[in-house]
Amino acid sequence: MSHTWSFNLKKKSDMIDHAWQFIAYAKNQHNALISTWRFDGGTEFLNDAFKNMLHDNGILSETSVPYMHQQNGHAECLNRTIMDKVQSMRFHACLTDTIWEFSWDHAIHLYNRTSISHLKWQTPFEALRNEKPDVSYLRIFSCGAYVFLPEDVRANKLSPKFETMIYLGQPAGYKGYCFYCITNGQIFIGTTAVFDKTYFSRCPDGKQQLFTELGDKLPTENRYPDDPIDQSDDNNFGNQLPFPTENDDHPPSSPPSQPEVPDVPDLDSEHSS
Repeated sequence: MSHTWSFNLKKKSDMIDHAWQFIAYAKNQHNALISTWRFDGGTEFLNDAFKNMLHDNGILSETSVPYMHQQNGHAECLNRTIMDKVQSMRFHACLTDTIWEFSWDHAIHLYNRTSISHLKWQTPFEALRNEKPDVSYLRIFSCGAYVFLPEDVRANKLSPKFETMIYLGQPAGYKGYCFYCITNGQIFIGTTAVFDKTYFSRCPDGKQQLFTELGDKLPTENRYPDDPIDQSDDNNFGNQLPFPTENDDHPPSSPPSQPEVPDVPDLDSEHSS
């Protein structure tokens, strides 16, 4: 089915509580029973408490062999796909890793509403709920937003009614938007906002970063170590050309010859003459 759920853990010991919650969610919301639980050799799974929880619910456990990720290939590929989306959104918006969980949740939210080939170009949301998802509310992650502040949260009656914030996706269980307040660093959930998809407050000049800096410039390369580098030569090839000449033992390959096209007389000019 490919529909994805995710739980953000503060510590690995929280895994058992979230497992109980997911088992109850699958049963109550989708009338589904979990028969087998496949996982890797993580310490959050390989403990007596988690194994007893599976046995109490009649769930079989399958553990992949260490360093054999292909035995749990579907989950591993999904993790890489989601992480690629997370890093792309975060780097393009010049965000730090302190709010990675919001980009992770938003990436999964988008994945469940994206058409997939092995579902015959259905979305996982549609395959699970038998209805097409509404995506009209989606906005560009981490773009600027001018958020309306209710009267109860304003400092006083003379305070502005709107404040510039960063859009962080859709909060679970709310019919609204999740924002990051720049002034106090708190999370704000609101329903009314004007989004500016061209403004990213964490990037220089507020413009989205189109590439990632790799650090210092690459060192100059001397492709012919026996020859001194000519500092006036931008290509740093010294006095020797970067390709062999025709008199060398290995001449460069010439482009394929093109057949000559015979000249065709201009019939219009002949008739006019």
